[in-house]
Amino acid sequence: MNIKLDTESSLTLDDTNEPLESTNVAQVLALTFRDSLPEASADPYAGCVSPEHQSAYHDDDGGGPNPTPVTRGIIVSNTHLFWQPSASFERLQQQFIIERAIMEMQARYLGYPVIKCGDFNTTPDDALYSLMTKPRPVELNEWQLNQLLPCHYDDSSDSEHLSDQEDTADKGGNECGDKQTQPDNNNNNNNNGGDSDDSRTIKRKKLEMLEHMEQRLEEQLRLDTQKVAKLVEAYQTKTTPFASAYSTYAQLVPEYKADKWDGEPKYTNYTGWKGTLDYIFVQKEQFAFTDKATGLDGWPIKITDGRLKARVRQVLSLPSTDEMEPGLPNKSFSSDHVSLMARIDLFYSKT
Repeated sequence: MNIKLDTESSLTLDDTNEPLESTNVAQVLALTFRDSLPEASADPYAGCVSPEHQSAYHDDDGGGPNPTPVTRGIIVSNTHLFWQPSASFERLQQQFIIERAIMEMQARYLGYPVIKCGDFNTTPDDALYSLMTKPRPVELNEWQLNQLLPCHYDDSSDSEHLSDQEDTADKGGNECGDKQTQPDNNNNNNNNGGDSDDSRTIKRKKLEMLEHMEQRLEEQLRLDTQKVAKLVEAYQTKTTPFASAYSTYAQLVPEYKADKWDGEPKYTNYTGWKGTLDYIFVQKEQFAFTDKATGLDGWPIKITDGRLKARVRQVLSLPSTDEMEPGLPNKSFSSDHVSLMARIDLFYSKT
């Protein structure tokens, strides 16, 4: 199944708030394993699990498959959030709409684990990444909250009108564009130290206009701050945190260690601007544990939803810096983003 999010996709946070709207497109798909369909096998759960975990879904006495119905598929979403760096609020709106679509899909396919992929145009130190990955409640810092304030493109004529007045005053004309009579330097009443009555009037109106603009900006900031607070609260209360499959990659490959964030690779986008924007997110029970096979803390990541468990077993290695010079795309890589890939093992467990 596929859900398309288009220009008509919208939702409201409450009965009084203006609707959230998105113009991005995402895919949300529920994938049912073929071997788990009733007609596919006498043992419908055999194809759901990794070979090393085949015994986990049998009764302890070895008497056959557990008769309790189990999850037989996964939900996968894919998106490309809005690219403009200053549009953090828009990206949060977009992701929240996607989350709601995922929840609608989960209601129809109970117990299906979720994997979210895409170019989120979000770095690991951004507010959206924190909201998507950290335990609730998420405490955003002042920089992250300011980052979420919506951008406004003012199409009013106030600033243009103010600029026109300044130009008119500089050119010796009045506010209506009429030619101004040159002041009589011998007339002290009109001169008043070099400022004419018309000049003082223009200055007064400019100050009044600036005060009006400042009041408008303060009111807009107040409304925007409320809007951000509502959306952040809704996102935290209506969604659950996920883990990034590459969130410990920099621990394993020191070359990819970043100064601004921990764990995630330094970059997945390597052009004039270099940074991490792409992720594979999986639902999680534990963010990190010790893998007995490798002895590494924090890898792989174990996630659980219902009775089907998933484990990020492997990820695709990222190319070295030398391979990406002088920048992407190049003769070796056809995209300006590197490819991410993860092996996620699924297995059934009673616990």
